[in-house]
Amino acid sequence: MHGMRSPGMKDFDLLLFIAKKSGLYGKLESSTIRISREFGMTQQSISRKLSELKDKGMIKRYSSPSGVSVVLDRKGREFLQDRYRQMSSLFGRKSTAIKGKVIRGMGESRYYMNQKKYQDQFRKKLGFRAYPGTVNVTIDKDEAAGFMSALEPVHIAGFTTEERSFGAIKAYKIRFNSRQAAIIVPERTRYSRDVIEVIAPVNMRITPGTTVRLSI
Repeated sequence: MHGMRSPGMKDFDLLLFIAKKSGLYGKLESSTIRISREFGMTQQSISRKLSELKDKGMIKRYSSPSGVSVVLDRKGREFLQDRYRQMSSLFGRKSTAIKGKVIRGMGESRYYMNQKKYQDQFRKKLGFRAYPGTVNVTIDKDEAAGFMSALEPVHIAGFTTEERSFGAIKAYKIRFNSRQAAIIVPERTRYSRDVIEVIAPVNMRITPGTTVRLSI
């Protein structure tokens, strides 16, 4: 990934192991002894490797009754997704379209989308100023993972005003029912992982319950 030194293969193996056991967003409850047996390494080596991944921002690690609790952090997920994109381009077909169902949002997006510093970045980096609001779409998490892996993230920087701070956003250019649009993934979100937020240059005016198509 750009701007980040790639972990060595042992790091990748451990990140992949965590993802297989718990998913990209789940929590792995295990112990360094059990993990060391899986890899044929010493407990000390696994403990050291987990510490290294934590220091790199790849995982979050906590003590737990079973021994250790591990969750992939943002950089770890992004690294695995980047590896997936690379391998998919060599061996597999990328998912170029998915379908989802529109749901009613929480009504907070208008305030955020109206922020000038977001809008200036949308115009510069996505090619449009976003209509102040989002379309919320519920999707199959597994299908979404394949679809998102084929997209290149666009970084929208966070900022601070006199009133409060606004977090960074990752945006992904897409077509929404054949119209120009983008998926946004805020650094801070209240939505579950099977809900995505879509922005567009115009008001989509889509009724909740409507099935929509997202494509590259």
